[in-house]
Amino acid sequence: MRVDSRFRFLRGPLFWLVALHAIGAVSALEAPEPYRTWVLSATPLHLAVVVGLMALGEPRPLGAFGRALGLCLAYGFILEWIGVHTGWPFGDYRYGNALGPKWMGVPLIIGLNWFVVSVSVRQWIPQRAGKWGEILRHPAVFSALAALGMVGLDALIEPVAPKLDYWYWAQGVAPLRNFVGWFAGGWLLQGLLNRVLPFRPNQIARWTFPIQVVFFVLLNWFL
Repeated sequence: MRVDSRFRFLRGPLFWLVALHAIGAVSALEAPEPYRTWVLSATPLHLAVVVGLMALGEPRPLGAFGRALGLCLAYGFILEWIGVHTGWPFGDYRYGNALGPKWMGVPLIIGLNWFVVSVSVRQWIPQRAGKWGEILRHPAVFSALAALGMVGLDALIEPVAPKLDYWYWAQGVAPLRNFVGWFAGGWLLQGLLNRVLPFRPNQIARWTFPIQVVFFVLLNWFL
């Protein structure tokens, strides 16, 4: 069936990426119960769809993308398991129910969140020619800048996380060590991704990061 040219944008993954976050934001802010709780409980599906859309924007065979996804699933779960059970490196926290089924206190899909954040932020590290470009592309510098971006997004998520039933801190707010832990954990993960998924432009992954920033800015402002 031929699609009217005025509506071809509806077929693009970027449109659906924006629409998915818009539905989530409106539901979190305005939907009455029990619909709001139902939408929040669909967060694992939301993350899975975002990963699928990012895969559509991947410019190379999906083998490397799949290996990076597997790495983040394992890395994220293990690090969060350590965090929940020992308080290291993030602090004393526990997970709510919005992120789906848990095993040993950790959502099974938490690695999807690590994947979405870590892979999308990489797209915003400047890729320049010349001396500055060489410095920015150095693995240690690239990883540090990407980790800082991850910390910045986490800083936006933390104030609304309990309101969304994501996770709860024993002292009520995220401690400073959480952000230090995020930087250290993010820096290490970015170093691993440099080997598994070397940088290539991916427009869907690129726009995922600012869309998430806007999403959580709106929730912080209105929730």
